Amino acid sequence: MSKVLTKAVTIQAGQRAAAGGSRQLPTDPFGRLYADHGLVRPPYSLEKLLELKEANALHAAAIDQKAADIAGLGWAWVPVPGVKRPDERQRERLEAFLAGCNPETTFRELLEAVWSDYETLGWGVIEVVTDGKGIPVELYHVPGHTVRAHKDQVRFAQIREGKVRWFKRFGTPRTYHLDTGEQRKGLPEDEQAGSLIVIRRPGSRSSYYGIPTYISALGAIIGNLAVRDFNIGWFGDRTIPDMMLIVQGADVSPEVQAELKAFFSAEVRGQHNKLVILPIPSDLQGVQARLEKLTPDLKEGSFRLYRMDNAMEILTAHRVPPYRLGWPIVGSLGGATAREMTEIYKRSVVEPGQEILEHRLNAQLFAAFEPALGRLEWRWKLNDLDLSDKMAELDYGIRAVERAILTPNQARGRLGLDPYPGGDTYYMPSTLVPVGQDDVRKAGRDEPTDWARLHRDHEEALREKVRDFFAARRSAR
Repeated sequence: MSKVLTKAVTIQAGQRAAAGGSRQLPTDPFGRLYADHGLVRPPYSLEKLLELKEANALHAAAIDQKAADIAGLGWAWVPVPGVKRPDERQRERLEAFLAGCNPETTFRELLEAVWSDYETLGWGVIEVVTDGKGIPVELYHVPGHTVRAHKDQVRFAQIREGKVRWFKRFGTPRTYHLDTGEQRKGLPEDEQAGSLIVIRRPGSRSSYYGIPTYISALGAIIGNLAVRDFNIGWFGDRTIPDMMLIVQGADVSPEVQAELKAFFSAEVRGQHNKLVILPIPSDLQGVQARLEKLTPDLKEGSFRLYRMDNAMEILTAHRVPPYRLGWPIVGSLGGATAREMTEIYKRSVVEPGQEILEHRLNAQLFAAFEPALGRLEWRWKLNDLDLSDKMAELDYGIRAVERAILTPNQARGRLGLDPYPGGDTYYMPSTLVPVGQDDVRKAGRDEPTDWARLHRDHEEALREKVRDFFAARRSAR
């Protein structure tokens, strides 16, 4: 009885396995600095969190939108409560500082970059450069993923291109060495550690680092990346699934296996290889070869529902309505719901974020000007996110002025217009004029009014017509 030799060679689509690259966490550049210099390791890899933002479009869009809505709408200076006539010179000095605080970027750009880090990494970092008297003169954004916190919660270390620089928390009177982080007295100014304002989002996992809001949706973000990488490999292989080449009746040496794998991985890909003929020499009697799929057929819409579920989970974790990103949801969520979701987003995400940013800068950055300007009578405030309907606001202003609810200047202020002299008076409509009296209800008057007489005469004429109609019918009988 003859024996038939069967050998199978697995042929896997060449680039599909490697499309996404390794999922390992990158090597932490701080390495031994954690143990040797007292630095605290963050609960999540900051470099990996940054990579996730760069790799997922929806995740990045939600972060950028929050940064723009919270920190990118501009600001104003408002009087401190209780101060009726604040010092204009203070406001002018502070505004001049913000206008020239960075030679390369505007203050608004700097704020957006810092808040983007806050949403991406859990903290945002600003370097404050001061003059010899401790008054701020320049501001710089420090990429948050390059900074690590020291266990004393005062010092911070930054690594860039293999170099270590030390910083201290802004406002700390002690001096530290720029290169070693050691506390020293009498250091020259060019050897002293710089100062940082660190805006951290509190989290229960760490007292040193912030925890981003989207951490609960990491699985959804990584899942969508896996789908993306699979589809890239799938289309890169011209939708050819993983296959098994079964050769029956002949031995296949390792060298031949390698050649077959190379052939199917490289030579059969592309539009010009839609039809591939695998010839078998005629002198190989009884040799058979066939291809069998190892994976089911997939279409270009594969994982669509999975990606949609992940997308909604990502936006839910960010608490950003899809409409804010220009993504209309067709279905039960109508226009009224879109407005309600955006209003909730403003109240629960934007306003608390603005309150945090205003507090940190007013309490730390601008308070540092008091030795030069005296007690500040102005408070820095971010502009609100405007979700109003201008026509509705205009209509409300008109009605409120007509009913003495608002003065004209108050209504103009709601529309963003300047007041005008004499516009602080309340008005009531005065166009009603008397046209007569209701004499029927006047006491002591018995004779009927003109209207009552007209009604009585009309009713009597109608009775006469009815009587004449029935009298005529009786006569006809």
